[in-house]
Amino acid sequence: RGGLGRHECCARTPLAEMSSGGGSNVVLIGAVVVGVMSVAQRGLDPQALAFAAFGALGALLAVAAVVLGRRFRLSRGASAAEAAAASRVEWDYIVVGGGTAGCVLANRLSAANGLGKGKKVLVLEAGRADYDAQLVKIPAGVLRLFRSKYDWDFNTANEEATAGRSIYLCRGKVLGGSSSLNVLLYQRGSAADYNSWETEFGCKGWNAGDVLPHFKRTEDDLTGQAAKDPKHHAVGGEWAVDHVRYQNPLSKKFLKACEEFGLPLNSDFNNWDQSQEGAGRFPVSERNGARCSAASALLEPALADPERRLQVLTMASARRVVFADGADGRPRAAGVAFAAGGGGDKEGDEN
Repeated sequence: RGGLGRHECCARTPLAEMSSGGGSNVVLIGAVVVGVMSVAQRGLDPQALAFAAFGALGALLAVAAVVLGRRFRLSRGASAAEAAAASRVEWDYIVVGGGTAGCVLANRLSAANGLGKGKKVLVLEAGRADYDAQLVKIPAGVLRLFRSKYDWDFNTANEEATAGRSIYLCRGKVLGGSSSLNVLLYQRGSAADYNSWETEFGCKGWNAGDVLPHFKRTEDDLTGQAAKDPKHHAVGGEWAVDHVRYQNPLSKKFLKACEEFGLPLNSDFNNWDQSQEGAGRFPVSERNGARCSAASALLEPALADPERRLQVLTMASARRVVFADGADGRPRAAGVAFAAGGGGDKEGDEN
């Protein structure tokens, strides 16, 4: 918490610039309207047809400008000017990493409360901005996301327990983190794990009963489980949970075979009142068949809210936490040094 300056700045983010192609849309509509009106008013004479053809050409060029311009703005990182301006602002919170947890924090901390405006929040993300690229949004695109520009492409060290092998670990290098890159399964984990965090490791407030309301607050269940089991599920949250629209016949046969073999069928792996053992379908993080990530569900609506004081810098790598002496003489986190402004996929100078 803290900042590296005391001057306000104009809050601009790579995501906010998505809407800056409106002029091209006007050109597109105008070109089509003028061409059609020309043909209608003058008849199908050569001059009118030529004018209409130019109108159609203008429309195509406008479409190309919108698509190419938007892709460029989405793929680039924070500019040097944006990074410098952000470093002169005194932020209430600086969130390092725009992954799943970072998007949740950015949304909740910047939200207005009963006492007035939300906190002033800066999010630093070392990865890319284009979480809404078609390849990311389409669930089947996951196979092309691994080891791509969206992936940190980590590997474990060779270990005896893995027969000396290195294991590939996909980690998201884009806003939304691994929620923009994973296979979309919505699985909260075991209640016993959360309980052990409190009983064995002293993490008060992290037992299953304490974290469940937070899961339910973000959930928008589209499977019907919320109506059947309101204790564990809810509707109306930001995070959409659904079943895959299409179930392969082999999937149905597999579950039938599990049942015949004696394995219990499990209709809800997120019901903590029952064992997670069994065979069943996993719900997925999808809305209308498209990926629901932490960026699309939580960060995007927060950035779209003009009342929030939230800024996101992408391709901005945190270098170190800056400490200063607090009122009690003990060091406290006062800011974050980061590198940004290199343009494209490159980092810039430290800020």
